Amino acid sequence: MSATDAARNFADHLDAVEHRGERITIVRRGRAVAQIEPVVSGRGGDVKSMLRRHRSDPTWSSELAAGRWLLSNLPGQSSLQPGSTRSPTVLEGRPGEQ
Repeated sequence: MSATDAARNFADHLDAVEHRGERITIVRRGRAVAQIEPVVSGRGGDVKSMLRRHRSDPTWSSELAAGRWLLSNLPGQSSLQPGSTRSPTVLEGRPGEQ
């Protein structure tokens, strides 16, 4: 649809998107420049359900701390905790890793 038509009939086009789920492409000088489409609803309940089905990783926080410590102690980097010289717990390799 042309930009001129979109501007002249904007309310009607919004109704088409909202009530009929239409997707409108707006064209200016022969080139697609915008799309108007329905907003996809989030599925927070689905995400919560998936997270409940999977057990938490008890080593995650220590691995995260170790990674942060390693990154903060690269040459030329400042430490995340000023004055801290203690290294994090050494991580054990996961099965299949060397």
